[in-house]
Amino acid sequence: MPLWKVMIMNVYKYFNIHLNKKEFITLVGGGGKTTTMFRLAKELKSKGKNVLVTTTTAIFKPHFDSYDNLIVSQETINFDIKTGGSIIVLGRNISKNNKLLGINKNLLNSIYNRNIFDYIICEGDGSKRKAIKAPDKHEPVIPDNTSMVIGVIGLDSIGKPIAKDYVHRPEILANILNKNRGEVLGEKDVYRLIVHKDGLFRNSPQNSKKYVLLNKADKDLNNSGNFIKELFKDNRSFINGIIVGSMKENGYK
Repeated sequence: MPLWKVMIMNVYKYFNIHLNKKEFITLVGGGGKTTTMFRLAKELKSKGKNVLVTTTTAIFKPHFDSYDNLIVSQETINFDIKTGGSIIVLGRNISKNNKLLGINKNLLNSIYNRNIFDYIICEGDGSKRKAIKAPDKHEPVIPDNTSMVIGVIGLDSIGKPIAKDYVHRPEILANILNKNRGEVLGEKDVYRLIVHKDGLFRNSPQNSKKYVLLNKADKDLNNSGNFIKELFKDNRSFINGIIVGSMKENGYK
């Protein structure tokens, strides 16, 4: 299967998610992690699978039509799993600004080992809705049982300055790229963030599969991100796949 792929539909296939093999998927980066998480969950539910959606950080409380059951608990959790496919959202609390607060990664590891769910999909990184970010020392928070890490970057970050209006943790990103704050992000900068040891896939389990999602390619799915294809020709050693597309609800072309 080729490294470079352009999304059309059935997103789970592009990440080589098999319907007969359970997976623990953690999303990191910026530019559409939550949208991607629920898109995958809905598709897998439609295939009759039971999916746990959660976070080790915080996400805005999802709309009620995005799940079958929302569990908010800091105690031992007993799940009521139904046949035919379901999406269960799990958080430890809901904050005053309507954010679902994350679950301890050790608890998520134990839930995975109970073999209750076909898939666990976890958001392991905060980005304050920015298209691109660089992780701080404590980020991302990735459970040890994660078998697949999806690193997300919004293509709309290219051409923007390294500034807080466009970048989460701009000072760290500038340091990784050896650039000054305020300088414009170029195509090669996106590549450097992906492959840097403290970049997009920081803290990823060594044996986990790693996929890059270049999101927000809304206008031209065939040409957006072709530069990444060129840049990765000789650097495929730890990347299992590069996907370019739009994760908006009706964003496929």
